[in-house]
Amino acid sequence: MSVTTEIVTNALKTVVDPVSGKDIVSTKMMRALTVKDGDVRFVLEVDPTHAKQLEPVRLEAEARVKEL
Repeated sequence: MSVTTEIVTNALKTVVDPVSGKDIVSTKMMRALTVKDGDVRFVLEVDPTHAKQLEPVRLEAEARVKEL
């Protein structure tokens, strides 16, 4: 099965932003998703005042994508 934008988006919907309590897709924290030739790229846009608190979110998002 090839990885698609929809599959990646659904995986990232399981990652919760601890600040808002919502997933990183619905909060629009996850931006610029591209899936091409098996490579996945995305940007997590965060408020700089919460950057250290959100490091675990970045790690979890990367892990979810790697699982695919």
